[in-house]
Amino acid sequence: MSKWAGKVAVVTGAASGIGLGLAERFATEGMKLVLADIDPQLPAVGERFRAKGGEAITVHTDVADADQVNALAEKALESFGGVHIACNNAGTGGPSAFTDLRLEDWQFQIGVNLWGVINGVRAFLPIMLEQNEGHIVNTASMGGLIHGPYIAPYNVSKAGVVALTETLNHELVLSGSNVGVSVLCPGAVQTNMNNEPNVPPERKMLARKASPAIEQLRRSLVEQLDQHGLDVPAVAAMVLDAIEKGRVHILTNPEFTPLLQQRIDGIVGSAQAQAIDLDDLVKLAETSGRQTASPGS
Repeated sequence: MSKWAGKVAVVTGAASGIGLGLAERFATEGMKLVLADIDPQLPAVGERFRAKGGEAITVHTDVADADQVNALAEKALESFGGVHIACNNAGTGGPSAFTDLRLEDWQFQIGVNLWGVINGVRAFLPIMLEQNEGHIVNTASMGGLIHGPYIAPYNVSKAGVVALTETLNHELVLSGSNVGVSVLCPGAVQTNMNNEPNVPPERKMLARKASPAIEQLRRSLVEQLDQHGLDVPAVAAMVLDAIEKGRVHILTNPEFTPLLQQRIDGIVGSAQAQAIDLDDLVKLAETSGRQTASPGS
């Protein structure tokens, strides 16, 4: 019997994609499921789990709304008495040039991608601290680590999720807590997210007239999925393995490692060059000071 049997997992964005894959993996471990989404297909997803003999409830939840996420946590406690894994997974995105972005685009993506995670951590961390056990998984993206063009709100929000998770991990370690936290940074994964599912029509970027650069980005994303796209069950297996081993960072696609290393090397190189420049400026200032100083001045 799995050590997870009878434990409780909460998953947001659970009606499709990575969220559904996580729920399926947790179900195979014998976990009780609390599934959240705004997708109208969510009740049918819950019914499929119950038809297979699993314990699952569904809760319509807009993760950008703190009250709804708090209600989700309360429903989990009311139904199953605890929460042992919480996956703050709901997310959204879409390509657009910065100059074409509206304020509402920023608010919508940051609301779901970043505030959704913040709301989830605020709702579920106290439960886990009280239990003295549990693990939170926050879904970010490789876009939170490597910042490409034409997806500014997505990059900003996902970078915030990485920063939040790393900060929380430091605090949990320093406090000696038994609660763990991980950040999932998927690269190319076979999901429907690039088609903006469940995005209100007025928020859909794909419906807008796209520049040649945006069209090229879309084609590139499709090519990445064809060449390197992982299937969702593989990602779910990585997540459970990371939870069990206490890994903070979950990077699904190793082919992105050179780009990540390039970014790190660029930052370190700039810092080293700046240190050299600063040292030269200090020496120049000292030399200049000695040259301008004269007795009796």
